[in-house]
Amino acid sequence: MLEQVGRVAGVFKVFRGVGPEVSIRIVQFFVEVALNEGATITELASQLGLPQSSASRAIMALGAAHWIDGKPGLGLVQAEDTGRSKRLYLTPKGRAVIVGMVAALEGKRPQKLALFLRLNGGIV
Repeated sequence: MLEQVGRVAGVFKVFRGVGPEVSIRIVQFFVEVALNEGATITELASQLGLPQSSASRAIMALGAAHWIDGKPGLGLVQAEDTGRSKRLYLTPKGRAVIVGMVAALEGKRPQKLALFLRLNGGIV
């Protein structure tokens, strides 16, 4: 059992390499986007039982820049404006993080992810 717990800790280490102060709610929202690419913020908020405002803040953190104050975001999710709504998709960096998370769950060290993130503005 300790081995599995260590693997879960590895998943969090992967995400911490992207942003050291990311909340579990942001990680949860990121994973939900990965599982439901093309969904809207409203749809994902409903699935997670979150208020729309919390979901919007999560997307601001996960996007390229905060929509309100222009601070840099994590660059893991992009919103495609369809005119009536914004559909959410992973960026290449977001896909690399998912690959790293899966590798950590499999007990592997995602070394290529660390290099990718270093080259693309991640912290690692």
